[in-house]
Amino acid sequence: MRSGTFARAGGFWSLLGAFLHVISVGYLAAEFSYPGVLDDPARDVFPALLSGGAMLRAMWLIYAVSPFVYVPMAVAAYTALKPYGRATTRIALMFSVFASLGTSLGALRWPSIHWELAQVWERTGPSQQETLAAVFRGVNSYFGLHVGVFIGEYALAIFALLIAAIVLRGGPFPRWFGWIGLVISLLLMVFAWRWSFPPGAIEVLTFISNILLMFWLVMFGAVFIIYAKRYDEGRFRML
Repeated sequence: MRSGTFARAGGFWSLLGAFLHVISVGYLAAEFSYPGVLDDPARDVFPALLSGGAMLRAMWLIYAVSPFVYVPMAVAAYTALKPYGRATTRIALMFSVFASLGTSLGALRWPSIHWELAQVWERTGPSQQETLAAVFRGVNSYFGLHVGVFIGEYALAIFALLIAAIVLRGGPFPRWFGWIGLVISLLLMVFAWRWSFPPGAIEVLTFISNILLMFWLVMFGAVFIIYAKRYDEGRFRML
């Protein structure tokens, strides 16, 4: 398969990821007060989760599977950019797998573990609910903070950083793509520490992180699709 075909496929996967992210995050923000709900206690979250029904659960599932687009994106980047940094593109491919698994596992707690806990919450008394609330906090700490953020989001930021570094080193892509990717990746690294900020700042930084991610996905997809077209026209030559 030609490099242009891989690049085009990676671009479309990136745009698909951006579309799924916009749809799911938009719905969760409107119907579930995301991302503010991430700071709410179990007594408020569980009833709201169940009241959302199957549609809310499905949107959390869409949100959780959307990170898997990072892998075909990394394959496209490896194919297009390996002449300019073979080892770096291989490392980027590895971090794309970590990013997709980490962020997906972090989000999957909502339509699975939290959904089951919410159903049990309705049938228990105050003493049992204290135990469920502790489990809720523990699951959020493990899957949300440590797996979803410190593994998933940091791996994503490193993946974006490596792609930006290769682009700035040279190759067929415009340098502004590399500079913007560099800035976004560094901001994502900083915002991954948002859990150490006051509760009010967490909601704002999570919102900004989502905006940056969607912008980067759209930019990545557009650049790679344009690259594929120019490659097919013979305006680029792979080394």
